[in-house]
Amino acid sequence: MNWRRTLQWLPASSFLLMFCFGVAVCGRCVAQERLSNGEMPPVLQGYITAVHLPDGFDMNDRHVVMSTRTGVGYIGDKVLQSDTPLRAELRPGAYVEVAGNYDAHTRTAKAVTVCIYNERTKTRTGNGLILRVVSAGPEPVYRADGYQIRINSSSSVSFHSGLKRLSDVGPDTMLRYKGKLGKDGILEATRAQFTRIAGKPEIVSPSQSSEAPNSAAHTNGGAMQGSAPNEDKLQMWHAIPPDQPLQQRVARIGLSLVPAYMSEKAGNNPSKISYRFYAVDDEKMRSGYSLIDKHIILIPKQAAERLQNDSQLAAVLAEGIAQKLQTQVITAGDVAESAAGVAAAGGMIFMTPFAIAGYATYLIPAMHKGEQVLETPIQDQRDRIALGLMADAGYDPHQAPEAWRLLAPVHPALDPQSLPYPLRSEYQLNVLITLYDPHTAPVATVPQ
Repeated sequence: MNWRRTLQWLPASSFLLMFCFGVAVCGRCVAQERLSNGEMPPVLQGYITAVHLPDGFDMNDRHVVMSTRTGVGYIGDKVLQSDTPLRAELRPGAYVEVAGNYDAHTRTAKAVTVCIYNERTKTRTGNGLILRVVSAGPEPVYRADGYQIRINSSSSVSFHSGLKRLSDVGPDTMLRYKGKLGKDGILEATRAQFTRIAGKPEIVSPSQSSEAPNSAAHTNGGAMQGSAPNEDKLQMWHAIPPDQPLQQRVARIGLSLVPAYMSEKAGNNPSKISYRFYAVDDEKMRSGYSLIDKHIILIPKQAAERLQNDSQLAAVLAEGIAQKLQTQVITAGDVAESAAGVAAAGGMIFMTPFAIAGYATYLIPAMHKGEQVLETPIQDQRDRIALGLMADAGYDPHQAPEAWRLLAPVHPALDPQSLPYPLRSEYQLNVLITLYDPHTAPVATVPQ
């Protein structure tokens, strides 16, 4: 009896069962082969928020369990190794893709492979004001766009608006750059374009002051009185609490974050900017914000009360300055249209978590494609600049992710350590390990 006749006598249910079993076995073999080659779609992807090596790591409330057989490598590697020094790259802030089995009930993934994004393979491009000359000489390093950018002997450099050489370049110059991160966390520019920008004079009322406001003159029906000019009164309908220690602390920290070259300018300098910082009474806002076309940075006292130290308060105030610096670049007329549209549209510098998520999710697809375009959304750029302002002013930038973590929930948490990191904090963790905690990444050996 041939196989055709045999199938005629086999019950249909048994035949289907055997057929499905065979498909499952074959499928499992193929799946295991694809997993070992790093080709399976990830079950989890995102930023690491805590590590428990060698057992695994967390991605907020999702847990990844690793074994000695878990393959680890960079995204794009064809072969992943279980015994590799790249396991040391699994740190808070690293972007990873995890393949394996995921249990949605326990929010736990048993990792077969873990792929890490290699930050130094990405070509980064963008625009930014030079806020500080970190080091001068034949290969100068500038603080711009949240990076430290080095111009070396192989960089293609061009000068505009009267600039002729690197010795002419300083703060108030816009830098358009292209390059990759070095092992020390400094961006090595392959191309740099310098353009001097002309600032516009700021009309400052004699009653304006960068000092802490007088509480008796600032609380009247919720409108700002006294030191604020008339045009500010129309936009600032917030009661300013008569808490002089708080107002003085906010003003002190805020002014210390302003780039040094701005504070040192003469009062009649066309690009002189007088920043002012206030704590206001606003129960609905959990972060800070600034006013359209005004160099006034506000923070709700309710938000300030949640923060645990000066560095965390500096993180919130630095965001306001960072937005104003972005606006200054846009005003100069030499910035990508994608960034200009977003930053020019709104006066609120701190968006809702949903808005932040919308911008920040644009980051990872751009990484994977390797496109040489403006690097990140406007919110990510702002976070980078704010971290740079904090570091240059002597504050601990590692407190910034913690600040936004504390401000994320509607009500203060009884146990702050139980709070998940919002997306902006996860991005800041990535910036911190990339730019502020540089390390020599081992080169993965890929068998041919």
